[in-house]
Amino acid sequence: MKTAVWLVAVSAALASTALTRAGGDGKAGKTDKDRLQGNWVVAKVQFGAKELPAGNDDHTFTFKGDKVSSRSKKSAAVEGTYTLDETRKPKHMTLIDLDVKGKSQPFIYQLEGDTLKLGLLPGGAEGERPASFDAKGLFILTLKRSK
Repeated sequence: MKTAVWLVAVSAALASTALTRAGGDGKAGKTDKDRLQGNWVVAKVQFGAKELPAGNDDHTFTFKGDKVSSRSKKSAAVEGTYTLDETRKPKHMTLIDLDVKGKSQPFIYQLEGDTLKLGLLPGGAEGERPASFDAKGLFILTLKRSK
């Protein structure tokens, strides 16, 4: 009987520790790659401090495993792969073969809950990666998770 009580107490302590490390929401060990999976809709587009006209709500990005696709009602879907570097500040995302086969697009990103913010300098493929979201001439896409 003492052994059973001891096992229950140890199990409860371990479960409590795991939930505490996970912030109490069960997301322990989830990476940004895990959190990116699914469909995202473009909610806002900016160039520098200027917000560009609305009408981007039909443009979506889908992350599935190491693959990403982009589509809109007006254009055919394009597919590629992506890599993340969560250790960098700001965090780095590189899209590969999405627009131009054999080329990569260096982004910075910020992922908070159901909002994904991507920053890209003009020049697109094989261009320079922005140093921050305050970089001059930065093109910013703000995406919201599709429900």
